[in-house]
Amino acid sequence: WDRIDAKNLSMWAVFFGVLAGAIVGVQRALNGQINEHSKQSFTTSLLNFIMGTGFLVILLIISVIANWSELSPLPAGPWWIYTGGVIGVIYIAFTSTIVQHLGVLTFTLFSVGGQLVGSLLIDLISPTNGVDISAYLVTGIVMTYFGVIAGGVSSSRIRKPARA
Repeated sequence: WDRIDAKNLSMWAVFFGVLAGAIVGVQRALNGQINEHSKQSFTTSLLNFIMGTGFLVILLIISVIANWSELSPLPAGPWWIYTGGVIGVIYIAFTSTIVQHLGVLTFTLFSVGGQLVGSLLIDLISPTNGVDISAYLVTGIVMTYFGVIAGGVSSSRIRKPARA
């Protein structure tokens, strides 16, 4: 609780976190639609990354021209820090396929549960300074995951048939 108090909690961070989560939900639905038409999950992923790269290039050009930022070299570090793009391609490919069968909400519930477990494992394997993994944290993750499972199961039971 020492990290979550009024002086450390930025309402802008909360707002942008919620906004990012909402946008991800929309992206999953759009990816499911793209995959429905293309019938190829990696085509969906390729389209996502082409559009994303194009958008980033445009933002970078505008940013450099307007002197908002300057180009800097890529950071030095271990090889695995550059694997995010590969993981992203695989994630989008899986998402675009699975969301068609589970629906956006159910998939998101299970995805959040997986993110919690994965984040806990990363913090256990490679702890960050100041992060304390307590029984309260693990209990909270377990309870959240049970909620995710209950919500996912009940949501999939009442799911309407997919649109044609």
